[in-house]
Amino acid sequence: MRNPGKSNTKRPGGLQNNCMIKKKKYHILIVDDDRQLRIALEKVLIKSGYAISTAPNGIEAWEMVAEKDFDLVISDIRMPEKGGIELLSNIKKYKPNIPVIVMTAFGEPLSYHQAIENGAREYIHKPIKKDDMLKIVHHILNEGAAI
Repeated sequence: MRNPGKSNTKRPGGLQNNCMIKKKKYHILIVDDDRQLRIALEKVLIKSGYAISTAPNGIEAWEMVAEKDFDLVISDIRMPEKGGIELLSNIKKYKPNIPVIVMTAFGEPLSYHQAIENGAREYIHKPIKKDDMLKIVHHILNEGAAI
């Protein structure tokens, strides 16, 4: 009887290899100076199976991006020190394959245009429903994946 989710492959010498098929665990960086929002978003994404790192500002976030490989960055726009638009610009210049979602509680046309011009994949107004955020994250991370 075949066990769903397991791969039964024949190895040389007739031995079978029963191994679980592993899905990639995406690593997401959340950047926001609002600690409560960071924690809430982190919990939602961890519960959905994502690996999460967090940073309270653009400076710490950039240091993390320079050292690690992330599959997605979700960043607030307005933060002390280095803001989200500057962080986005740096990411797109040095690690252009990392998609970036920017969030703001202030729907300013200028920040929207700056975000889009600098390569943001999504521009989200806070607050956002967790199901809506999960759909956006899932869509971005699974683009080009086989259906």
